[in-house]
Amino acid sequence: MTIEAVYFDGGQRYTISIPQSLIPPINSAINQPPKASLKRVLGLIALTTIVLCQIILLYGKGTTSKAIRGLSKHSVSSENARNVKIWRSEVESACNIAQTEEDMDNILTMARDEAFPFSGLGLEQKIIDPDFLPGKHIHICPYVFIDFGSGLGDSVMDFIDSGLVGCQVSMKRPKELLPFGFDPMHFHSDGTLQATTKYGRDEANDEFKSWAQDRVRNFDPSFGPEDYCVYGVEGNPKLKHKLKTLENNIARMDPSPLQHIHFMTQTVAGGDPGDAIFIDHAHEEDGSPGSSLFFNHLHLRESRDTYGKVVEYKVETTTLTTLMKETLSHYHEDNEQIETTRNHLIVNIDVEGSEYKLLNEARNSEFLCDFALQGNLVDIFVNYHSPEILGIETAAMLRYIHEIRPYFERQCGDTLNLYERNRYFLPPIR
Repeated sequence: MTIEAVYFDGGQRYTISIPQSLIPPINSAINQPPKASLKRVLGLIALTTIVLCQIILLYGKGTTSKAIRGLSKHSVSSENARNVKIWRSEVESACNIAQTEEDMDNILTMARDEAFPFSGLGLEQKIIDPDFLPGKHIHICPYVFIDFGSGLGDSVMDFIDSGLVGCQVSMKRPKELLPFGFDPMHFHSDGTLQATTKYGRDEANDEFKSWAQDRVRNFDPSFGPEDYCVYGVEGNPKLKHKLKTLENNIARMDPSPLQHIHFMTQTVAGGDPGDAIFIDHAHEEDGSPGSSLFFNHLHLRESRDTYGKVVEYKVETTTLTTLMKETLSHYHEDNEQIETTRNHLIVNIDVEGSEYKLLNEARNSEFLCDFALQGNLVDIFVNYHSPEILGIETAAMLRYIHEIRPYFERQCGDTLNLYERNRYFLPPIR
């Protein structure tokens, strides 16, 4: 007669058959003579051996999960990331011991001018589109930030800002040093670090930067943007040159503020193959013309009323599921050199109404919840757009509000976190 032991692994149910003769009675240890005790010990050893053999057999069939294969290896930062952390630590240490105005001037130089110097790759590369340079533009990484609706790259620069440090002098220090304290710099698209106020940062920038900093530290307090591969998705072809210049500047830095950077230009998420993107002229003077897949978007209506026209372009399409499979090491277990467990995915979504189809697709594929439930962390910052802005209330919008969003909250566990802006469909938070 046998007894069946059942356990669950990776969502699969497995059964191990154990001969009853190997399992001693519950009360067999009471008042047993030494010979019986020895028999009990030998039985337990045999039982353990059988269980181990069953696990090894399952492993050979390729059915074991990461939990049975062992805990994930301790994440080791790249040389680039280590150099950024050294720079950050040196600035913080120097700030803590500064005593003179000259000390503060030196710290400012360290924090602003010595953070991310350009390497010797050559300025001539700035005029070359990185898409046409040799090399693979998609890197497989355990820690990934995907920016849907990159625009001019503001969110990517805010993400970099979340890892910068300043030097504020405490009241316990010499009073003459107080005027020389400074906040963390802002990373500018030309690769320079400048005072934050110089470029008119607004509350939305600060909100995302603070959120990103919190999410990275929540995942690992020792981490910063330098540990993450960053991918931007932007459909507006008029912004391609600026995004590629930013990409090239970041890639040329040594050390670089990011592990890897690539912008997918003239590409949209939340659309269908063959979709057109519409470009408005309402913001052309400030160099940031808006765009949307929705022809009646508020900015496009303003553009038609003011300029009498809207420009239309055909664009490529992608999905959150596609980018997850392409970029996250979790889906590349055949490569033993990379971390396949305990991945971290950060997603920023500001796509002028396409957020609903984008997130609905991630539910349809079941990749997002499945990824979160397998020991990984997902943090999503989403900016919603109302029917009043889009000029239409779509089926995808209603499905997301009434079905998909509740599903994420109910089924994906506490390792999938939604941070929502402009939740027009909910009562305001008091």
